[in-house]
Amino acid sequence: MYPQLKAQPGDFIALQYQENGHVSLPGNSPHKASNSMVYIYGTSSPSKDDRLLSIHRVWNAEGTGGDKRGVLLATRPFDDGKCYQINGEAISTARQKTYYKAPINPQGADLWCQNDLRLPIDIRDSYTIYWVWEWPSIPTDAFPQGQMEIYTSCMDIQILSGVRDGKVSYASGQDLNFAGIEEQMLAG
Repeated sequence: MYPQLKAQPGDFIALQYQENGHVSLPGNSPHKASNSMVYIYGTSSPSKDDRLLSIHRVWNAEGTGGDKRGVLLATRPFDDGKCYQINGEAISTARQKTYYKAPINPQGADLWCQNDLRLPIDIRDSYTIYWVWEWPSIPTDAFPQGQMEIYTSCMDIQILSGVRDGKVSYASGQDLNFAGIEEQMLAG
């Protein structure tokens, strides 16, 4: 069990996860599209009645969607372009060479995928994040429209006082155990 994340309004956070072969072993799921997306929503007013279908693709970046309690914070590819789990397949071995890192806990030798995003500057006290991964299947004779699989997670962040709203630059050469994804950091 990890302690609750503490952050200030405007801080960047990284949501990390193992790719479980969904990136580095595409042959295990040949019926799956390679361009799956993650949607990250946030709210200062979570409800025990929150449901996927009342949030996902309903809340928007402007905060005007659905019941207007939350916003779409970011849309990111599931594959951040660097992540891998150690195996002998081409994607993993190429990324192990390009994005080598020293093994440390909790990642070990793997390089976890991550979604980086900046928290809004107008939040206080507690903020809830909903992480939604759409992993569609490609169209087949049995499913001419394809078939959607959706996975979710959530977390509460303790919001500290102060605001971090300065400009961001990316420092190359960081330890990949702790580095953000440059494109995501600069996108905000």
